[in-house]
Amino acid sequence: RLELTQLSPLPPQDSVSTNFTTSAWLATLVELPETLLSCQVEWLGRVLGNRGMPRITLERQLELLHEELTAKIPTKADHYSGLLKAAEKLRRERLTYISEIVFSSLVKEFSQATDHELQGRFKRTGDLIVSAVCDQEAGITEAVNSLLPWLKDTERFSPQWILAVENTLAEAGKSIMRKGL
Repeated sequence: RLELTQLSPLPPQDSVSTNFTTSAWLATLVELPETLLSCQVEWLGRVLGNRGMPRITLERQLELLHEELTAKIPTKADHYSGLLKAAEKLRRERLTYISEIVFSSLVKEFSQATDHELQGRFKRTGDLIVSAVCDQEAGITEAVNSLLPWLKDTERFSPQWILAVENTLAEAGKSIMRKGL
């Protein structure tokens, strides 16, 4: 009798086929008016954010897609500008909750507490954590909870790592800038 071994889910940033499919779909959005492109990006950001992929990953993906498309067809650079505008909109929203200075500081503290994100094997995990807190504040209700099963997996990470995740989440939560205050 053949028994399958239990596979753990891929970390969010390793989901290559999802990233390829998403990029292909995003590339089609350049044909839309900017308002519709923005709506589609916002929808996708909420879907991914609730599934353990903070919107900072989409922000970066839009920037990289713009770079690639512009490199391939430089004469259409203006045509692809909606991708950068959508990325900038995501960035601005993220930074309304935690300033860039505080965001960077929290990411740096996480990196230092995790041996520089375990010697580079989990680069930019701090960005994912702090961004998820911003996403949750923006109304993406499962942004943090959907990321935690992977980040706090005791079979994958040490107690020191898990403590750093918890501390970063707590500090990011305290750093939220309340609108209207």
